[in-house]
Amino acid sequence: SLFGEVNFIHFVVACNILHFLLLYLMYQFFCIQEVPLTKFLPVVLLFSVPNFSVHNWPAYLAHVLAIFFLLSTLLFVNKKTIKHWCLGLLCACLACVSSPVGFLAFLVGVPLILHHYNIRYLWYWTSGFVAIVVIYVWSIMPLGPDMLGLSNNVSLVTYLLNFVLFFGAIFKSVYSNMHIWGGIFGGIITIMLGLILFLRFAYLKKTPLILSGLLVSLGLPLLISLMRSSYGLGATTADRYRLYEGLVLSFIYLYFSVAHRPLIKKFFPAILLFSLLFYGFRLSHNLFHLEKQTKQLKAGIRNLQISGASDQLSYYSSQRGANILRTVAQKGI
Repeated sequence: SLFGEVNFIHFVVACNILHFLLLYLMYQFFCIQEVPLTKFLPVVLLFSVPNFSVHNWPAYLAHVLAIFFLLSTLLFVNKKTIKHWCLGLLCACLACVSSPVGFLAFLVGVPLILHHYNIRYLWYWTSGFVAIVVIYVWSIMPLGPDMLGLSNNVSLVTYLLNFVLFFGAIFKSVYSNMHIWGGIFGGIITIMLGLILFLRFAYLKKTPLILSGLLVSLGLPLLISLMRSSYGLGATTADRYRLYEGLVLSFIYLYFSVAHRPLIKKFFPAILLFSLLFYGFRLSHNLFHLEKQTKQLKAGIRNLQISGASDQLSYYSSQRGANILRTVAQKGI
């Protein structure tokens, strides 16, 4: 093999380090808008909860990288120099090859380019986007109905409901399996985001970094709903999307922290208290499922050792999982 044997623990460690870097990048958004450090605490609590379904999943690194490069794109392009524009273009390309979500980097960067650069750079930006799309479709993932979630004749209602449920899914640790609350919370956030973009667009044009952030908040659920709705209603509520949902809430909170500073100052104690309580619910939820997941893994491996049966393994293909474990055992790992 080209690089020898891969230790996936290194991927897990890198993924968790990247989460800290994402928090630093989000802090830069607040610094640019001159929001005090104390007002950033709710975002810290939002990002600091371990996710049982992804923080020990090596493949999740690609998804975290896409968000890392997406945020880096916006911060670089916002610096208004040609050098940083080039770095932003590079980060946008890296976001695209990390995960399909990364394609948002080119789209949400447009308000910043229109505000800080002349039209020539928008043409360069568009050319880069077209080039990376061609490369992506040609060599990485062919564009087709399966990728777009259109293969199962998904109804428009399913797309719309999944779009709304995406916004409310971050509160799943509170409402558990009562999914109607996911629709209620999601509907409130959807209406709030829509009203901000529609009624405050003139203000947002003067603050393009916040506008780009809110477009990220709109683009993520649109893209996830488009790509995952073929799996049925509720497919956008999976725990692996909590990072995306956290970004949505963070950018909405950033808007209010800048556009309505007196309001945030007045209610900040209540916001912080809610953030602490919400952190507790989410932490308890994830630790419970992490312990449950650990017990399932150990029980499956123990059953394989004793009986040779692989049907209890927590793996998408139990037989393949058994073969991997037997190979690992033979190598003495």
